[in-house]
Amino acid sequence: MYENFSGMHVVVLLAVMALVVGIVAAAIATVKDSSMLAGGKIIWLAAFVFLPVAGIAAWGLSRVVLRRKNARKHEIR
Repeated sequence: MYENFSGMHVVVLLAVMALVVGIVAAAIATVKDSSMLAGGKIIWLAAFVFLPVAGIAAWGLSRVVLRRKNARKHEIR
């Protein structure tokens, strides 16, 4: 499934997913609390928690993908 993804594709995909989660959480908090501070806190949480975690996960996944690609190149030779 991940053979066609480069490491950068995975990083971008996970970053976008984390951003969407942050925006949805901010929207929910804003609707429930109706204060912009609550939404602002959630957006900062998304920026400083979700994005680094997504970046680390993407880096690890990209290493696995690159290892598989390199292994296949060596098998063909």
